[in-house]
Amino acid sequence: MDCSADLGEELRRLPGVTAVEWSPSASVVVVEHDGRVSQEAVRHEVGRSGIALLPAGDERAEKGPRWWGQPRFLTLGAAGALFVVGFVLDALDVAEVAPHGLYFATITVGGIEPAKSAWRALRARRLTISTLLVVAVAGAIALGVYEEAALLTIIFSLGAVLEGYVSDRARGSIRALMALAPPTARRRGGDGSLEEVAVELLEPGDVVLVRPGERLPTDGVVVAGSSAVDQSAVTGESIPVEVAAGAEVFGGTVNGVGALEIRVTKEYADTTLARIIRQVEEAQSARGSGQRFADRFGAVYTPAMFGLALLVAVVPPLAGPSAREWIYRALVVLVVSCSCGLIMSVPAAVVAAISRAARSGILIKGGAYLEALATVRAVAFDKTGTLTQGRPELTDLQSFDGLERAELLRRASIRWRRRSSVQPKPKGSCC
Repeated sequence: MDCSADLGEELRRLPGVTAVEWSPSASVVVVEHDGRVSQEAVRHEVGRSGIALLPAGDERAEKGPRWWGQPRFLTLGAAGALFVVGFVLDALDVAEVAPHGLYFATITVGGIEPAKSAWRALRARRLTISTLLVVAVAGAIALGVYEEAALLTIIFSLGAVLEGYVSDRARGSIRALMALAPPTARRRGGDGSLEEVAVELLEPGDVVLVRPGERLPTDGVVVAGSSAVDQSAVTGESIPVEVAAGAEVFGGTVNGVGALEIRVTKEYADTTLARIIRQVEEAQSARGSGQRFADRFGAVYTPAMFGLALLVAVVPPLAGPSAREWIYRALVVLVVSCSCGLIMSVPAAVVAAISRAARSGILIKGGAYLEALATVRAVAFDKTGTLTQGRPELTDLQSFDGLERAELLRRASIRWRRRSSVQPKPKGSCC
């Protein structure tokens, strides 16, 4: 996405649309409407900006190329190689034809994707970072500074690739969460038979069978069996929790050595894991003050800087100075003063921070909460494993029936070994 592209504003123009939630980091668009809007209309409106939307659950969204396999990265790599060769030949004072030819090749290869984006933006009557690039490169070529035009192409293309990289890392965190829930479940029928169905088809009241070592498909209550369930992915508790009939369990957690029959208590979309995934997807919706300011600022500032650059190029030459010099200065104004860097830096920093925290097991709901951390002076933790390593150690012994320390430890170890023969041994030791 270019810095000033706003899918929300475009989609709100559709008759019947009441609200739009747009999360660039997760590449998710949620459109609320009164029933008059079709998926085809939404895709057509967004397609004017050169963006393809796929319905939720479409496998093509997951099978698409990663950031390093996208056309922007491939063309940037080819353009970078051409520029390096041209720069070396230029430094060796080879005939100007060869370096200039390589610089033009750099502009041609590296400018393919930005040129397409700029054309789509102009058709939608918008000014974007791609529009800026095309204007600046065209002006540099007209002034005969081919090396600078080629370098400008690479710098702007690199910015787009880095943005794609950050977004891909954020989506990777979401994909990892989605992989926690199995795609299917074994549902028990009225006659006791088992039927494998998609987890989305489970309804409250259904009974599912979870075998040892499998992940639980949904939230529910245990109706038969006992086991130890690793709930660390959902609750953060590092030690498996013992469950039996009547215990509440969560989808995405890992069953231990015992088989469980679980009665479904929630629709799949309302499960704990599904809510966590939605929170991560909607992280960009909770924008901080810096991000909101950047959005408002860019809407006015970018067109103003285009106007200023035009004045610098046109007005001074009327008084006599060299037109070529002032056109060059106008291009400098256009490149340096555009707000795209400001607008892109804030969400990129927010997404990078949220993604980095997610890789460390910390879930931050959005930019507003990330900014709030700067004002935190004290934090209270209440879960085992949050500040500790999650491996309990015996620190003290107190006997209430006169037993010696050695005898008390011996009896405790015997009791522990008996329990471990039927249930998996939690991490660490316990007494």
